[in-house]
Amino acid sequence: MRCALATAALLLVAAAVPARAGQVLDLVRQERVLRCGAEPRPGVAAVTDDGGISGLAVDLCRAAAIAVLGPEGRIAFRLYDAARDFDFVRDGTDELAFLSGAAIAAEGLAPHIVPGPTVFIEQVALLVPQASAAHRPEDLAGGTICLMIGSAAQRALEAAIARLHLSVARLAFEEDEEMLDGYNVRRCDAMADEATRLGVMRLDGGVNHLTSRILSPPLALFPVFAATGTADGQWSALAFWTLQALIEGGAGSPELPAAALGLRPDWRQEVRDAVGLYADMLRRHVGDGSALRLEPGPDAVWPDGLLLPPAAP
Repeated sequence: MRCALATAALLLVAAAVPARAGQVLDLVRQERVLRCGAEPRPGVAAVTDDGGISGLAVDLCRAAAIAVLGPEGRIAFRLYDAARDFDFVRDGTDELAFLSGAAIAAEGLAPHIVPGPTVFIEQVALLVPQASAAHRPEDLAGGTICLMIGSAAQRALEAAIARLHLSVARLAFEEDEEMLDGYNVRRCDAMADEATRLGVMRLDGGVNHLTSRILSPPLALFPVFAATGTADGQWSALAFWTLQALIEGGAGSPELPAAALGLRPDWRQEVRDAVGLYADMLRRHVGDGSALRLEPGPDAVWPDGLLLPPAAP
């Protein structure tokens, strides 16, 4: 049902765009480079120690480039660090952008993009010390929770407090470092934030080297979409079906009409050889193969998670 609804939405939007099909693909082939961007998010798109950018979204951009250009195809990847950076999405400079719904709404991007498949589901969650007696958010009743004021985590926490009828104290901060310090010196019993950010905070020595744990279930979930511009329906379809096939597991998903979409005949194998399938990328950047060491959670295979459908026999 989720895939059918997403497909219907894609087709409706694609049908409404100007008749310039193939324009983006022609440009990518001519310049031999695919331009992508993403909001900064640990494990998804973040600056590395050597000044590069790495993460799940970078590998997905590379996979799309390989699908249309081959293994020698190049990518140019940027982070949307400031409001002006989203102009690269509005004017179509970036052919593929990885965006949360919050960013799309806050930056007024809805008229400029076709939201493609969900490529990651971020969790807003609670971090507690390993020795804490809390195993669910409800177990923190009567305690204190550290949070960033005005953040998505604060909004999710307030909604959860109302939903669960919890009585907790809030300790709000304006700086990440101050919040982490407050948690480390036990001014609060838990810390609320996005799970990828909590994964980074666990790496800090003050949080006892991964001895803190993230409670389940999360306070909220929100998707990160692979979005394309509205000017070229053929390119939107190519990006949608290529990334969806990777998410579904490659070999187990239906064969795509490669020539009609503009894909290389052996694109699946070329992508697999270069960056692996989606599950490989997720494990490498976010899961147990990464420094974050996050549980698959909603990105696990159905029925344990929400993103990946059942594997074909």
